[in-house]
Amino acid sequence: MLQSSPSTAPAPARRWQPGGSRNLVLARVGDKSLHATWLKPAHTARDWDLHLSYYGSRLGPVPRSGRGLSWSNDPERSKFYGISVALERAGIDLDAYDYIALPDDDLVATVADWNLGFQLMRKHDLGAAQLSLNPFSFFGHLDTVHRPGLELRYVSLIELMAPIIRVDVFKRCLPYLRDHDNIWAMDHVLAAQLRDTPRAMAVLDAVSVLHTRSFWTGPLYAPIRAAGTDPHSVERRYLEAHGIERVERRTLGALTRGGRSVQAPWWDDIYLAGPRLWRKLRALRRVKSLADSCGGRIFLRRQYPGTPALELDRRRQRGGPFGLQNLTRRADDPR
Repeated sequence: MLQSSPSTAPAPARRWQPGGSRNLVLARVGDKSLHATWLKPAHTARDWDLHLSYYGSRLGPVPRSGRGLSWSNDPERSKFYGISVALERAGIDLDAYDYIALPDDDLVATVADWNLGFQLMRKHDLGAAQLSLNPFSFFGHLDTVHRPGLELRYVSLIELMAPIIRVDVFKRCLPYLRDHDNIWAMDHVLAAQLRDTPRAMAVLDAVSVLHTRSFWTGPLYAPIRAAGTDPHSVERRYLEAHGIERVERRTLGALTRGGRSVQAPWWDDIYLAGPRLWRKLRALRRVKSLADSCGGRIFLRRQYPGTPALELDRRRQRGGPFGLQNLTRRADDPR
């Protein structure tokens, strides 16, 4: 009888066990996942558990072990269906948590970023929020881009790219997770659960992460591409079929870092000129990704302001003006 060699046999999954935290990060991750950045720096205390729902083709996600870290092998090629499968397959008890984050695997973030995100959820008693995006990120909506000087902006709709959701709200979304073609419609499903609660949703400007992959290029979009359609059409059909209202994106107010309530800052359009310019330059240069991953090591095309400190890894540097840099924290970096 043929047997799998040790080098190719799947690694045993690490079944979920409560790690003592009331916060959970549950991420669908593939072979190019950047979740290794979320666990750095190692000396920073982490107040959240991490479960990796792996859909790649290798032995398992890297890294895949540590305190409060579990993983399951979930090859289903859909973000939200895969999340529902992972919850059941790994035996995750949602009642062990107050908040759950469901980030995409192409985000550069740190332990402190997620720590602060959960702290802000409690401080402002939010039902759902998203971490803001570093202005050098790939972004689909300008209201998701980080605004300096603000702690948060109250909004009518968040994007489920870097979301944190209160568990009781997330439970009301569970029946929709196993549906097909819900990849963008879930933003509106979530908004419907909080429609009657004022200031329940926010973009957290006090913390920002770098979104590194161009839209509609990840492997979880493969079924949509194979069907010859696009996410906008899929979203529209799903909402119509389920009788869910499409929510217009609106900013409902903001809080400064000092706690003062304001409307949209006067400098908003001036500040957003930078992100708009970067988006145009990437399109002209046909840049599809800002990062790469190899065996748990993360490389960026360049050092982006507001991201973890990087040092040049010349062994991995690529030619041209966008040399890759190893995502290794300098010893003298206090963050």
